[in-house]
Amino acid sequence: MMNRGIVPSALGPDEQWTISVQHTKEDIKKHLEVFKEIAGHVRTLDLEMPLVEAI
Repeated sequence: MMNRGIVPSALGPDEQWTISVQHTKEDIKKHLEVFKEIAGHVRTLDLEMPLVEAI
């Protein structure tokens, strides 16, 4: 997503991505369009990721 201009504020596994009043409708639309594109790539990956627990 970062390669497509979307910089997540949440970088940890237990953090959530949220929007704020600073985001415009165009910002949200771009985010969703990029996410739809990237989700397809992520879905095809076959990686085993270790479980990370928040303390």
